Amino acid sequence: MAPPVSEHCPNHSGLDRGYLFGMRMRDSRGGKVTGQKARILLIEGRDDVRQALSGRLRGLDDFDVVGDTGSQTRALDLAARLTPDLILADFATSAPYAAELCARIRQASPASRLVVFTAFADAETRVRYERAGATACLLKDIGFGHLVDELRTLLSLDAGE
Repeated sequence: MAPPVSEHCPNHSGLDRGYLFGMRMRDSRGGKVTGQKARILLIEGRDDVRQALSGRLRGLDDFDVVGDTGSQTRALDLAARLTPDLILADFATSAPYAAELCARIRQASPASRLVVFTAFADAETRVRYERAGATACLLKDIGFGHLVDELRTLLSLDAGE
């Protein structure tokens, strides 16, 4: 098995396959209301990946995929209109506007957790996404089970310093 591409996140012991930006665990009084599904918007340019991921997330009891798109323009509209709990987005990191798009989605839905889900996570890219307002950056090689665990962890976090 190949070593992980990412390092252990230094500021949160529960997130082990990605990078967490400016968050902390909620205490037991501030947790997500149980019994409610987390509303997720999925942004992925590849139709086959988007459809597979959307279908698998919809099959889980605690997630509700309220929208999915491969269009960046539509992503902005859906983020603003749906105000999901979490936005799982793959931005083409080779495109110069990826961080700008990240920032625009953050502006469209400021209360949403914005999770960049990417195959590219070099230090410079992570810094661009953090500055643009991403909550976390997760690598696509983590596998579906780990992805779900990480999303559940991220949904249990509060903004912190």
